[in-house]
Amino acid sequence: MPFKGIPVRISAPRPSGANPQRVHKTVELAVIAALATAYRVLPRDELLEEIQQGDPLTRPAALASGGGRLKTEDLPLLLTLTANESPAIAQAAVMSLRHYGEPAAVKKLKDLAHRNQPPLSTTAFDSLAASRYPAAHETLLKMLADSDPKARKDIVATMARYPRPAFADAIHGYATSGDPELSLAALQALAQIGHPKLMVALGDALKSSHPPRRNAALTILTSRPDQNSQKLAIEFVLKRLESTPPDNTMTSLLIRTRDPRAIPMLLKHLANSPASRSTVIKILIQIGDQDIAAKLMEHYPKLSNNDRANVLRAIGQVDINTFRKLAPDALASNNSTLVNAACQTLLQDASPQAVAMLVKAFNSTNSSTTWNYTANALAGIGTSEARKVLEAARSEKNNNKRNYAVNALRNLMQRSPGYQYLSMGRHYSQQLNWKQALTQYNLAVKIDPRLSAAYAGRGNVKLQLDDKQLAEARKDFVKAVELDPLNSQAMTGMAIVLLREGKLDAGLKYAEDSQKKATSSNLTSVRRMYAYNLACVYSRAIEMINKDPKLPDRDNRLATCRKKALEQLEKAVKYGWRDKAWLNKDPDLKSVRGMPEFKKIFGTAPKSRPKATLKKKLKPANKLKVRKPARPKAVLPKKALPKAVRKPVKKKEG
Repeated sequence: MPFKGIPVRISAPRPSGANPQRVHKTVELAVIAALATAYRVLPRDELLEEIQQGDPLTRPAALASGGGRLKTEDLPLLLTLTANESPAIAQAAVMSLRHYGEPAAVKKLKDLAHRNQPPLSTTAFDSLAASRYPAAHETLLKMLADSDPKARKDIVATMARYPRPAFADAIHGYATSGDPELSLAALQALAQIGHPKLMVALGDALKSSHPPRRNAALTILTSRPDQNSQKLAIEFVLKRLESTPPDNTMTSLLIRTRDPRAIPMLLKHLANSPASRSTVIKILIQIGDQDIAAKLMEHYPKLSNNDRANVLRAIGQVDINTFRKLAPDALASNNSTLVNAACQTLLQDASPQAVAMLVKAFNSTNSSTTWNYTANALAGIGTSEARKVLEAARSEKNNNKRNYAVNALRNLMQRSPGYQYLSMGRHYSQQLNWKQALTQYNLAVKIDPRLSAAYAGRGNVKLQLDDKQLAEARKDFVKAVELDPLNSQAMTGMAIVLLREGKLDAGLKYAEDSQKKATSSNLTSVRRMYAYNLACVYSRAIEMINKDPKLPDRDNRLATCRKKALEQLEKAVKYGWRDKAWLNKDPDLKSVRGMPEFKKIFGTAPKSRPKATLKKKLKPANKLKVRKPARPKAVLPKKALPKAVRKPVKKKEG
């Protein structure tokens, strides 16, 4: 019967649909890991009881984590449990014996290790090596001397997992033996344990004809921080580099030591070892001086596009003038790797020359890849010249080029330090909290004076607050259009300003001309916004006409504005407008919201529950009257009622 509360399978948390990744090989090991801390502090008498009578899943945990805390007189119990019919309990008992130095415990571990019955024999070897008692170490060393070559390798590997000074001399002898596999295992173990003759052994291993042993020695030397190890390793690498391209270990050492003696050999491999060119270029970039750019340039025409990209990045770091000579051809190649490398370095350069190169590439290519990389690089630089090019591209006929420009401008705006305040201003505007919205827009404009959307948003708030701020609103809209000629909110705001100034025809013409600019764009998002905003202008025009009973041809103008407002709203829906909640509270649409045609276009919008309704249902707490509970008539007799009910409530005096 499974232990209650312990899952059948214990594994690391993983995302839905991912392949399971087990942390522990067995449930028993998982339980041991989970309960280890508890069994290390559990009182001995309770621990002993758990070992003897606990749940089948928790007994191994108690043995493995707490068995070493038992008294010496409890050792026979542990010896008996090593033969338990449950493999988990038997293995845990063997683990616990490492904490005892008594001859009986050491002998039991030796006998189990000789049986060659995994996992008990493997655990017995581990317990002998992990024991803190010399008797266990001496037994393990004697077993090492008497074992066959295969077993010796396993024992040496075990000693490496539990490094002890007592093992050092024996392992050193095997590290210099003729058996390459045993020598390899011993060398790795000796590096863990340490030995006075370790450097001699590593030097001999570097001269070995056995590649794994030689590579292991180099790996050990490169990981050691002392000067002698580094010197021995670099001399070996330089000699090896004469005939062999650098591998990962050699690369790591060369980059760390920056030894200039490697440069001639690396240049040789750059010309003759195509498979290693990327690695060689990486090393040359790290260890070379300013002259390395010229040497890389000699090989540049013969390189693949991927290697050219690496050289471009490298030269851009050490010689920007040489890079600028190569960048135009890379940008014109239409190869994604080359274009990306050139754009990344030009983005870091961010000079007027870099902007000019990116602008030329953006405007002269027909490659979507080049549009993408150059637009993002221009947005990353973000100068006024870069902005103008991207803003102009919004009117391009090519959909891809236009989309890349729009996305780049959006990214540029979102990276602005004032963007978070712009977002908050929009949020408060949606809530019709104009004062808070004005505060946020003021912060956005103060932090980033180039944020067109912040000026437009602030101008709209001023329109909603007071007619006295009409002149200030006009200034914001003018500034917003100056920064972004296609800012639809700013254009709409300017039209409404003209209407409220009494310039009805001028306001409508301004709004209609603004929409014509948008019709050159095939972006549905742009057309949707302009259609909605033009409907708002017509709705505001209806307000102005209604306020002026002496206006010539008043009835025809009203009918025309109503018709055009509804037509534009239908277009907005056609282009994907779905925000019904805002439609039902947008102050600019107040004049058309009550029309039957409006409801036909958008249907019935979900109504939020009025606050007044909530107030009627919930009375203030200090006015609530607490009634006495009614006395049950037929359910309980009077004498069965609780005293709290039968007892009259006394009134407080005073």
